[in-house]
Amino acid sequence: MFNFVRHFIKKVSFMAILLWIYGCSWAILGAIYLFAVIKKRTAEVDRESIWFLLAVFLFAPIVVLCIPYILISGHIKNKKAKIRAAEYELREQQEKERRELAKKYYIELVANCDNLFNENYATLANSIHEGIESERYDDSLNQLFDEILPDGYKIDVDFCKDYGHGDESKLYIEMPDGVYDYDIFAHLQMEPSPKNAWKVYLIHTLWHVLPLWWHSNYDRRVFLFDIEDSLSKTMSFSNTSLAFLKESSLDITPEIFQKDNIFYVSSCYWNDWSGLVRECIKITFDGPNVVEIENFHREVLFEHKCGLRF
Repeated sequence: MFNFVRHFIKKVSFMAILLWIYGCSWAILGAIYLFAVIKKRTAEVDRESIWFLLAVFLFAPIVVLCIPYILISGHIKNKKAKIRAAEYELREQQEKERRELAKKYYIELVANCDNLFNENYATLANSIHEGIESERYDDSLNQLFDEILPDGYKIDVDFCKDYGHGDESKLYIEMPDGVYDYDIFAHLQMEPSPKNAWKVYLIHTLWHVLPLWWHSNYDRRVFLFDIEDSLSKTMSFSNTSLAFLKESSLDITPEIFQKDNIFYVSSCYWNDWSGLVRECIKITFDGPNVVEIENFHREVLFEHKCGLRF
């Protein structure tokens, strides 16, 4: 009899403790729920929420024990997100300041220095682009990389793949040991000069002329180096004639300005989803190496949208 009573007391004590734990857990969860209802100003509960609340009700102690972990991990996650956002904003601000500074120097050079661009550069660019349009890739690449590609190195095109939502053709270098590298500027050797700065610009923008797949064709360009070019060049997709530019007063002459080992190259192109655009690029040399290429300004001179969608 005595053992039965002692066992009963233990059982009652266990149940009391269990009920106390559940009671405290329900009280905590109830307070959290009321706070959420007050904050959202609605107490509507759908069928899925009912099952969720029932599960929370049954496993209240475990849920309560998980709350500190959820709160702490959520705090850490939010803190990391704020740090990433702050770092992103800082990078954006720094890039904006660099672009503004480059634009300031470019404007000063335009006002005080002679344009170093000459007709031979336009002839070279047109010959390269026409060769690509005619699929004479080797001829175009030989012209473009003449005197700047080290002996034993080869330049070639990794053509776009016809799958996915879009793809671009890319230039790559094959080194003497057979290794490929897409960072071609890491291998080119050229003295800082207006001609080589112009070649850097042509290499940097060549993917806009090379074959593109599907959505990447939104970046298709027709480069214009003289107003006379508009008479003979047409966009391949929309069949837009650019002859009307001949009647405009727009000056689309490319520009090259030099400040020590830094060159500012500006040129115009036509895009069917933007129109006539002048872009400005800053090219920095360190000896015979190109160490930085930065697009710092873009201006739409004549807006046009063809309406074609891929």
